[in-house]
Amino acid sequence: MLTSSLELIERLLEGTMNRKTAQKLRRWQHEWQSRNANTLVLDYVEAETKLRFNIQREARVQVEHEALFISSTKNIDNDKRATASTVSRVEALQKELRSLSEGIWHQERKLDVVHARLCSLPIRRALVSCHKDKEWYLSEWMRADCARREGCCARECGCCRRPQHRGHCTAACACCEQSRGFAVTGKDVWEPGKMAWVSIENQLNIYATRLRDAYFFGL
Repeated sequence: MLTSSLELIERLLEGTMNRKTAQKLRRWQHEWQSRNANTLVLDYVEAETKLRFNIQREARVQVEHEALFISSTKNIDNDKRATASTVSRVEALQKELRSLSEGIWHQERKLDVVHARLCSLPIRRALVSCHKDKEWYLSEWMRADCARREGCCARECGCCRRPQHRGHCTAACACCEQSRGFAVTGKDVWEPGKMAWVSIENQLNIYATRLRDAYFFGL
């Protein structure tokens, strides 16, 4: 009965343009009755981060692949050794693109699974409400976090606002790669993980709590 009443209050608040208050009410309910979902919270953030890593890496690889493919077709009658080297690189990039495409598919499925496992919990309603805003990830805290990690929010390139970037920078961002001067490997895919693991059973540490508030509540 209480749960139904609280859901009604949430809808009334959202209907009167008080979404932030509704989200705070959902957060209070989550901390009161569904803290055991905190592991799913981190699973969601991890899958979303890996998805962005793969998408941003895919964009970088596609640019190189297209450039090399055009180069190989133009220089087909030139030095055979150089041409063979280019063809070999193109094939390697094609293989990586297939792998990245598979990774994107798997992370999207994982997001769907976590979303479903949240069932009718307040935090699921919060997630749905938060992501109705297409620019939910441009909150002050998330932009500051991206800048702290020397992502594009630390510069004026505007990459994080571009739809194809799919959100804030990961280590695979081509602009960040150019800025730092070297590429990274897949081992760096889940950057926030070292800071965000659940420190005590069913409890989030301070950084993980801020990730939860940003991803699920938009706060």
